[in-house]
Amino acid sequence: MANNPSPLVPLTPDVTPSPEAVRRAGGERRFEQLSLALPLVGIAVGTALALGGDRSTRKLGFATLAGSAVAAIMRWQLARVVTETASYEVEAASGAFEIRHYPESVHAETVVAASEWGASLSVGFRRLAGYIFGGNAAHSKIAMTAPVVATIGNGAVATRTVAFKMPAHYALDALPKPNDVQIAIRRIPARRVAALGFRGRYGGALPAQKKQELLSRVREAGLLPIGEVTFAGYDAPWTLPALRRNEVLVEVSTLRPRS
Repeated sequence: MANNPSPLVPLTPDVTPSPEAVRRAGGERRFEQLSLALPLVGIAVGTALALGGDRSTRKLGFATLAGSAVAAIMRWQLARVVTETASYEVEAASGAFEIRHYPESVHAETVVAASEWGASLSVGFRRLAGYIFGGNAAHSKIAMTAPVVATIGNGAVATRTVAFKMPAHYALDALPKPNDVQIAIRRIPARRVAALGFRGRYGGALPAQKKQELLSRVREAGLLPIGEVTFAGYDAPWTLPALRRNEVLVEVSTLRPRS
């Protein structure tokens, strides 16, 4: 998320996660693995029951198979349900438009040189995914969080910042140094943010259109936008458009711009 510039905090190669961070991360991975495994086990058991036994056993098998298949599809489509999301408090709301307060957080960020919107997201996501999947000085895995955020920029081709929020239980000095020098770890201060939510696809010119809509709503509310507008996507690219949760965000001040 865009914020007033804050200094990068130097990280040393020998930084390793604290025991508490390792324990929490391990618990998150086990929960995620369990949420993936249970529907698959249910499908296997349901299939076995449906193919053998008496009528009542087969009936139970088909019911188990159907329920597990639905659970697997929902887990695949709505992964954000079992993913840590950025916390905030809502100050005011009007439909899809909200004013929120976000606490201090830590982001892993990367700057993608002048590219089209889709390419910026793809390149930035791959770099940051490499970091949390073990591409760091400690070779440790860090849980994925939501949303993935990216500055929208000006124009179809722009230089953009893509960021992952780090899990809340990681202190800044507990995060390992990225192997990729194009990734920076940054502390994001507590801030007041205007948000405009929308569903569906987020390609092409839509983020830029939503950016202008958000800025109009911000000014109508008597607020002053600060910094760049960012896009926030909560779902994986394979999620059906109708199920996707998307937002555009900008930090705001209560001060009105000078006339």
